[in-house]
Amino acid sequence: MKTNNFFMPALALIALLLPLTSSLLDPRFAWVLFLVVVLVSRFFVGHQKITMQCVDVVFYASVLLLTFYFVDTGVSRGMFPLFDGLSDKITFTDMLALWVMLEVTLRYMYSDTVTMDLLSITAGVIAELTLVINGRWSAQFVMLVLALGVASIVVPVAEQIKRALQLFFGSAFILCNISLLIYYTGWLHVNTMSYSIEKSIVGELGLSMLALYILREWDKIPKGTPINRVRMFGLQSKIRRGIKIAICAIAVMVVLGCDMGIGSSTKVAFLTQEGVLTNTIVSLLYQVYEAVQAALNYNLIGISFATFGFSGAIVAMGFVGGSIYLLYRAMQHQSSEKKRLIAIALFEVIQLLVLPVAWELLVLYMLFLYGAVSENGILCDTIKIFFKKQKITPPQ
Repeated sequence: MKTNNFFMPALALIALLLPLTSSLLDPRFAWVLFLVVVLVSRFFVGHQKITMQCVDVVFYASVLLLTFYFVDTGVSRGMFPLFDGLSDKITFTDMLALWVMLEVTLRYMYSDTVTMDLLSITAGVIAELTLVINGRWSAQFVMLVLALGVASIVVPVAEQIKRALQLFFGSAFILCNISLLIYYTGWLHVNTMSYSIEKSIVGELGLSMLALYILREWDKIPKGTPINRVRMFGLQSKIRRGIKIAICAIAVMVVLGCDMGIGSSTKVAFLTQEGVLTNTIVSLLYQVYEAVQAALNYNLIGISFATFGFSGAIVAMGFVGGSIYLLYRAMQHQSSEKKRLIAIALFEVIQLLVLPVAWELLVLYMLFLYGAVSENGILCDTIKIFFKKQKITPPQ
């Protein structure tokens, strides 16, 4: 059957924009209608395939949607009335902004034109400002780790590592200086935000020390060597170690946060002192504790447990584990374009685990997950292997 090159991008775009219809249609009716369209189209439309064309359409539409949301929420309230309904969908815009940041990272790291560089950086700034006006620490932390996470798993070509680090330091610099943008320019008008000058100073000091360390690693490259021919395995190994240290630090902060409680005193003597550094650490402890609590209660497994009990949590864990296994298998024998789609789907699954779930994006995420595992019979082969191990004859 002939492949239809327009239907799936249009379908992905509709899935993205469905939350905007909440003021016009009952959301349940909208989702049922969407699923009916998907099922019916299987019989009347040509071969449907999730490709990078679908990703491009969703990327540009997402950047435009986040731009309208940022202006309407953070700059001039009510300028775009259609987007007023998204003001109480912080989880939706957070997850969408992080999805855009992943695309920005992948596009910028492998860009070979100035136009693509400028487009990627502009989209990244819009996504970061969206996270800023939403004020969720957990989403901002995931944004900072994202570029480093990608740099830790790709082939460590110096050019790509450099671009990933540029995104990391650029994002961190904006985040450290956002308090100046809020309190000294008057450009942003969001009352729910609270960004401290003290934390900005401590953050910039830490960022400066990290930058000096990275520059020392960069100085090891012999002068005159083409940067696209250098492999920085040592720096990549240190980035991986840094991510592990950050995860361990979060675990320690959660333990200390449990000790402190929310609004109660701490047993750790150091945290009872006054000072810029101590105040920053205490504030960070509260933010980490609250972010982890929100993730545990409102991620895919937490919501499934709250809604359907223990069986719901088991199904959710099975879905996450099965998805990761299928993506791992699909990564073994795929082209570079397909691996990019697999990376997008894997990041979406990770989002469902570490952040509160935005149900409005689940259908779109399912489309990309289907596209990542549907080719080359990965899904069918996995089901056959399962039946074979259980000594069950699969249905014909």
